[in-house]
Amino acid sequence: MTQIQALTEFTNAPQPLRGNEGAPIIGPTNPTHEAQNPDTLVPPREDHGTLPNLRWSFADSHMHLTSGGWGRQTTARELPVSTELAGVSMRLKAGGVREMHWHKAAEWAFMLKGRARITAIDQDGRAFQDDVGEGTCGTSGPGSHTRFRASRATGASSCSSSTTATFRKRRPSCSPTGSPTLPKRFLPRTLACPRARSRTSRRRSSGSFRRRFPARSPRIGSPAPGRCV
Repeated sequence: MTQIQALTEFTNAPQPLRGNEGAPIIGPTNPTHEAQNPDTLVPPREDHGTLPNLRWSFADSHMHLTSGGWGRQTTARELPVSTELAGVSMRLKAGGVREMHWHKAAEWAFMLKGRARITAIDQDGRAFQDDVGEGTCGTSGPGSHTRFRASRATGASSCSSSTTATFRKRRPSCSPTGSPTLPKRFLPRTLACPRARSRTSRRRSSGSFRRRFPARSPRIGSPAPGRCV
C-alpha cells in the first residue's frame, strides 16, 4: 500500500472526533464495525459516565452446527444489559428438524425465509400443528412442547425470543419423556415412535437433525404474511 493510499483510507475511516475533542485512531482499528456504531465511537454529549453495551450482533455469537442446520443465540451472557429477553437465530436445512423441546419461559418466533411445520403440545395435552411460511409469527406459553420441521423444498430460517435472559437454545429440555407435564400416551402418535421407546430415559440433545419430510397434514393451509399461529 502506498503512502497516498494509506492516507486516503485513514481519512475516510470513522474517527472519534467531536469538535476539538478526541483524536484520530493511529493504532489497530475496525472501520466497518465502528461505522455501524457511530454513537459508540463518538458518544453524544448527553452521555454521562460509562454506559453498558446496548447492542449485540448475531454475527458475533457462537454458532452451533448440527447435521440439520445451525443455531446461534444472544442471552445475558452476550448482552448483560438484556435482563428480560434472549434471542435465537436458527437455520434448518431442507427436511431439517428442531427436535421437540420445551422451556420454562414463554417464547415467540418469526419465520424469515422458507417454510416449516410446527407442532406444539401444551401442558394440558392439547396439540396444534400447521405449516408456516415467511412472515408468519407464533407464540408458545411456558412449559409448551414445540417442534419445527423445515420444508424439504426450501428449508427454513427463523428468529425467536424468550422471556428470560438466561434462555439457552442448546440446553432446553429436549426429551419429552423427561417432562412431568406431557402425558406419555401422546408420545407414540406424536413422535412416531414405539410405545416401548417412549418409556426410555432422557437422552442427550443434538438440537437439530435431518429426517424425511412426511405428507402434508389435512389441517394445513397456506398462511398469509404476518399471520399469528
